[in-house]
Amino acid sequence: MMVQRALMMMMAMGALGAGGCIEFDEKLTDKERCSLGADFVCTPTVCASYGPGETVPASCGADADVTASPDADADVTAEATDSVGPDADAATAADASAETETSPDAQADGVADADATVEVVQDAQVDGHDDGEIQDTGTDVAMPEVSDTQDTGPDAADCSTLDDQCNVGVWNGAMCVAEPLSDGTPCEDGNSCTASDRCALGVCQPGPLVAWENTYPAVSYIESVAESPEGHILAIGLNKALSVTGDGDQVGPAIDLPGLVSAVTARPGGGFIVVGVKAAQPPTTTNAGAWVGFLDEDGHLQGQTSFFVGNADAWFYAVAATDASLFLGGCSGSSLFSFPNCDNELLVRAQPNGVEVWSRDDYVSDATTSTINALLSDTSGGVYVFGFASGETGGTPFAGGRSSFVNQDGAEVWGDILTPTALLSAARGAGGNILIGVEKPTVGDPDPMLLMSPSGAVIDDALPVGQYVTALPVSGFAAVSPFEAPAVRFLGSDGGLVDSSDAPTASSYTDVITSIGGGLILAGSKDGSGYLTKTDSSGAVACTPQ
Repeated sequence: MMVQRALMMMMAMGALGAGGCIEFDEKLTDKERCSLGADFVCTPTVCASYGPGETVPASCGADADVTASPDADADVTAEATDSVGPDADAATAADASAETETSPDAQADGVADADATVEVVQDAQVDGHDDGEIQDTGTDVAMPEVSDTQDTGPDAADCSTLDDQCNVGVWNGAMCVAEPLSDGTPCEDGNSCTASDRCALGVCQPGPLVAWENTYPAVSYIESVAESPEGHILAIGLNKALSVTGDGDQVGPAIDLPGLVSAVTARPGGGFIVVGVKAAQPPTTTNAGAWVGFLDEDGHLQGQTSFFVGNADAWFYAVAATDASLFLGGCSGSSLFSFPNCDNELLVRAQPNGVEVWSRDDYVSDATTSTINALLSDTSGGVYVFGFASGETGGTPFAGGRSSFVNQDGAEVWGDILTPTALLSAARGAGGNILIGVEKPTVGDPDPMLLMSPSGAVIDDALPVGQYVTALPVSGFAAVSPFEAPAVRFLGSDGGLVDSSDAPTASSYTDVITSIGGGLILAGSKDGSGYLTKTDSSGAVACTPQ
């Protein structure tokens, strides 16, 4: 505003007429005209409006008292405010107060006369103060405003809203900007499966993916694995149980169990059920027998029971649990303490707490060797049985994978030899058909899996090779083979091959289950230790969240 008015004054000064008179621009104020020498406008009110740093015209005198009405007072204050700035203490200390009578114009609005004294402080050091303070004289002095983009120092603005893992908000003199931190600063990219994420040019760059695979030195191999509905994983091997998180981390030390374990399954209502044999060395009539243990979510033993006590040849290899029944399958021997000598397949139905309902070991009366390797419960209350049997019937030898169905009362409805080698595992698909994993006598033998109907009829006996099988959530199956590549095979509900994938290299695989969270969990051994790995639904190795 001051610059504009100065230009207007210069224009006015250059507009002198021939007679030496000044021709004033109508846009000039009375104060500006007074400064140009127009004495007739240098009234006391105008003279009192000059502030620090301004030359007061001679027409106004050195000092003058100004008496004005409230309206006049307001005019003076406004002019004084314009003349006081941040450099006010650079001006010469002087008292620019004045008194005058209120002009008729000032009372044109009907406001009554009033006396007032207007005092303008021209120097911050007035009255002996040298600490830079401007003394309060009762008159409000307007200070200049600071624009949004004006640089007023390092604390001009709070730029913390731009702070993140790889940037810090700073004031650049005009605005807040994000300044990148040094490359290599640790950060988190939001993907729990990557490790060692680092900043680069202000952006968090992901580190390498970490595969979901772990070895567990407490056991030389993992025989079987199960997952509870809550996502707790329990792996068993030899006489130990390993509690594992959904991320693959072992929880606490391995837990010693009182028997050698062969299979584990989730228990309806919570926890797990493990089966095997309880046979201390040397075995006695009280410490040997087929054994069942009830474990909590973390693998701690909560209860146990034994069957065929005193017979070290009695061994459970399979378990199937429902809300109403517990089916236990294995074998029993005729010679005490031979450990083991599977003469007859052994099947027990018990209550969910382990109390026996019935037991049978005479289904294949003419067998010299028979055992049960897998069980599948049925909605009718019965159970499908899969294993191996060999012997001689009427002078005709037989040997191979045997399947049967036993009702809830223990009666065998049907049974048959299906393959030359043992049936190791089974899974029932959404459509009711059953995929059976078949043992391979030696590496390279082409024994395929079987697809069987609920009534026991073989649908297809020329499926891809696979020994351990599981049903997929919607339809179809997945299978693994300990020695064949690719390790994971995906099949449709009809048993046809849909896809395959290579799982991480392991010494061997001994079990596969469908994970509660999707994908597969594979169990086995690697480098002399128990081994677990997880894949996604396509068979690609999943990652371990960090």
